Amino acid sequence: MQGTMIKVFSVLAAVLLASSPLFAQMEPAFATSRSEVEFFENNLRPIFAVECAGCHGAQLQMADLNLTTAEGFFKGSSRGAIVDPERPAESVLLQVVEQQGKVKMPPTGPLSSEKLQALREWVENGALWPSDDSAAVVAPSDGAKPGLWAFQPVQDHEPPTVIDQDWVRTPIDRFILAKLEEQGIQPSAPAEKLQLLRRAKFDLHGLPPSEQEIEEFLSDTAPEAMARLVDRLLASPRYGEKWGRHWLDVARYADSTGLDEDYRLPHSWRYRDYVVDAFNRDLPFDQFVREQLAGDLMPADEPGEITREASSPPAFWRWGSSHWRSKTRCRLFTTSWTNSLIRCRRPSWA
Repeated sequence: MQGTMIKVFSVLAAVLLASSPLFAQMEPAFATSRSEVEFFENNLRPIFAVECAGCHGAQLQMADLNLTTAEGFFKGSSRGAIVDPERPAESVLLQVVEQQGKVKMPPTGPLSSEKLQALREWVENGALWPSDDSAAVVAPSDGAKPGLWAFQPVQDHEPPTVIDQDWVRTPIDRFILAKLEEQGIQPSAPAEKLQLLRRAKFDLHGLPPSEQEIEEFLSDTAPEAMARLVDRLLASPRYGEKWGRHWLDVARYADSTGLDEDYRLPHSWRYRDYVVDAFNRDLPFDQFVREQLAGDLMPADEPGEITREASSPPAFWRWGSSHWRSKTRCRLFTTSWTNSLIRCRRPSWA
């Protein structure tokens, strides 16, 4: 029913867009700086890919509008450009996403305030779209392409200089304080011991402190009391149970396949326990990645031995119904590991 309603709204939008005021085709405007490219890749492309491509993409172009390529965007719809460079606030694109008139897009509901603000800022700055030429110009010397943070190499940053040196206890504090001082904001007052205990317990275990824990921590007056508390909480199995849940959500873990078939997965707990144990063992992230993507190909210590890495971690690929798996493995892979989207090439029967 939901899919039918979306199609109805899309057809209506196409008809209404066709009757919108005509703007001449927009002259192409390409991003030329790294910051412009990064702003588009981090804020605009995800909107076009997730919210718009279903009706205005490569396969379907309602109102003759394609929002997945620079060429399609600058060509506009069947009635012309969707951005007015002279009067950006009056652009058709902003009118429909802000749902000011008869056309209200996307049909599934209004965009979040953050996405709307990103669209407004982008349009007001000229609706600059990255091109292959601009990407080549701003590529850093190490060969990495600009854009999404997930594709950028890890870099060391020197802790910045701050004014209030007495507030700093660790190098990380300098990064926090530098931003506060830049905005003219004073740091909050130090938290009371009970507040620190509650924050640590909820953050690391997801549970409130017990009465005994409260008494023991408040009576510990040693300077390293907080450090000992954190070490104890990290050493507890409850830590992996709390933080492993975040990764299980990313991997779409479940005890059954869901949807109308909803077959039980009687051994799914093995993958769950593997993730919990990985957090408790402080498994290096690169090893965590390898074991889940190709644990069945990793060599065993002894010939013929079936390792835990070969049997449990590759279940990462198995969550969801059989129909869901065959069509979205690529998306699961890229959204989980690189926080990005990808269009997969797959057989028509998949």
